[in-house]
Amino acid sequence: KPVKLEKAKYPENALSKGIEGEVHLKLTIDANGRVVNVIIVRGIDKELDNAARSAAFKFIFSTARYNNDPVKTEIPFVYYWEIIE
Repeated sequence: KPVKLEKAKYPENALSKGIEGEVHLKLTIDANGRVVNVIIVRGIDKELDNAARSAAFKFIFSTARYNNDPVKTEIPFVYYWEIIE
């Protein structure tokens, strides 16, 4: 469960081109809830993909547990880019 999600700055080039959509990521979260790896599973634009990936490294999640012990886990995550005027 997310505790803190970081909002990335919309890249100017993608903004001026009106590019919107979803970046599908796979996040690896350590036993402390920190994101330690981010894989772009399906992207929409190189700049938006990289901005979403960079923001994901700043996310914090509640600790996953197995038999009440903290564990590393992987989860899918979708980062949504939408131009709001």
